[in-house]
Amino acid sequence: MSLKLSTKFRYGLRLMIELGKEYGTGPVSVREIASRMGVSYEYLKRIALSLEKHGLLTSKRGQSGGFELARPPKGIDIYNIFMAFMDEFALTDCLLSEDYCALAERCAARELWQEINDTIKNLLRSKTLQDIIERQKELDKKFSKEL
Repeated sequence: MSLKLSTKFRYGLRLMIELGKEYGTGPVSVREIASRMGVSYEYLKRIALSLEKHGLLTSKRGQSGGFELARPPKGIDIYNIFMAFMDEFALTDCLLSEDYCALAERCAARELWQEINDTIKNLLRSKTLQDIIERQKELDKKFSKEL
């Protein structure tokens, strides 16, 4: 078994990157982004609606409608995006509640799980969407030259 990030989060982050690359130009069609990403329009639309519900996107209906970031990319950390698809963040159930295990207060393994958990949270909080967009633009430029 592996520790995996959800597909919703992975696609949600990619959607946010695509919208962030066009920040300030107005709404972008989810259908267009789904085509670029090679994913189902319906699935990506559900992801966009979840991100909107969590205050990360806004939408506009109509022919020139679509979604756009609710605030500048430098004001959105990756943890915010991650939590749009999670109820809570914990590597193990014992981190959610000490009542989960009778050994919680005196468990060295639980302390390690907590340290790993905190490190991941802090990393996701330290990276902004702007950081990821800038790196994506570098990669896009690099790989467009190779084609």
